Amino acid sequence: MIMHVYPVEVFAIDTDYGGIVHHASYLRFFEQGRTQWLQQKDPDYTTKYPENSVFLVVQKTTISYSHPGRLHDQLEVLTQAERGRPMILAFVQKIRHKTTQKTLVEATFDMVCVNKNMIPTRLPQQWR
Repeated sequence: MIMHVYPVEVFAIDTDYGGIVHHASYLRFFEQGRTQWLQQKDPDYTTKYPENSVFLVVQKTTISYSHPGRLHDQLEVLTQAERGRPMILAFVQKIRHKTTQKTLVEATFDMVCVNKNMIPTRLPQQWR
């Protein structure tokens, strides 16, 4: 599958008092990367899926922090989806420094497709 790249700039709200990216900010960056990946794969999902009530929810995540990001860093969120089971989309993601290309954080996310009643359902064809 194709790797999607999403640029992120680190702002003060993303950091602790020392100017280091807070660990929880990376989760938000990863979420933004997955959302951008989905918009690229299925540009109409925000308009058609609310009425169909199909969503992706996190089932499992693993995350590994290697190097710190800092205030005003330009980062890239790399997102790749891997085929999972019919109801699960597995994402492999990493965040790297745009200039040095050094990987800061790596994560995997298993996302389950659910309907409006939170019942697991098959992934739409466009998401596979």
